[in-house]
Amino acid sequence: MFIDKLLCGIVDSYFALRPQKHTHNKKIAKIVSHRGVHDNVTVFENTINAFDNALNCGAWGIELDIRFTKDSCPVVIHDNNCKRLFGENVRVDAMTITELKERFLLIPTLAEVIHQYENKLHLMVELKTELYKDEFSKILYEHFVSLRPCVDFHILSLNCDMFNYVGKFPSATFLPVAEKNVRHMSRRALENNYGGITGHYFLLNQKILKSHLAAGQSIGTGFISSENCLHRELNRGVEWIFTNANPASL
Repeated sequence: MFIDKLLCGIVDSYFALRPQKHTHNKKIAKIVSHRGVHDNVTVFENTINAFDNALNCGAWGIELDIRFTKDSCPVVIHDNNCKRLFGENVRVDAMTITELKERFLLIPTLAEVIHQYENKLHLMVELKTELYKDEFSKILYEHFVSLRPCVDFHILSLNCDMFNYVGKFPSATFLPVAEKNVRHMSRRALENNYGGITGHYFLLNQKILKSHLAAGQSIGTGFISSENCLHRELNRGVEWIFTNANPASL
């Protein structure tokens, strides 16, 4: 993990200093705030405060992560354990929604986030790989049924098999998240007519981009941290720009 962060930092520093042609107006960029604008000290990731910050800073969309409680309520949190953010070693799926809200009021439900940001922000919703129950498919579908697939939201995952739990939506709704398995995820996206592919901008090379653009699919890259890198991605034809930075700073 440390090595990965170090390498990403070196790559970010390189592209931040490398001049780029400003052939695009950066105001048109579809900037997606990764877990909202947060520092995990005064504002925690994946919370209403973090998403409000993203909205106020001009983000086009937000990326958020879904876990399920013991009684099958989808809530917005990255980890399935509350220790990293809130200091308590307790699993999300070991609590009912009532118990979770009593102990961790900052963790919003998926329903709360949809209600708060519908028609205000595009929702990039990541499904985490975990043991899914049969009823999860119906529950997720009911949460998103009032929204327009691809227009109001997309579903992301590091594991394409997770898309089977929301399979009633058009295939273009789904976006695989590639890590070091870029070729595999690219092939899955093309074979299944997904909406495109997302991943780190350094890993999604020009050959990968061209193959998806030629198929009418879109590309999302992260994590953009400088204006120069933003323009590089716009010049490459990238549609969605994921960032951990304040969108207003790009």
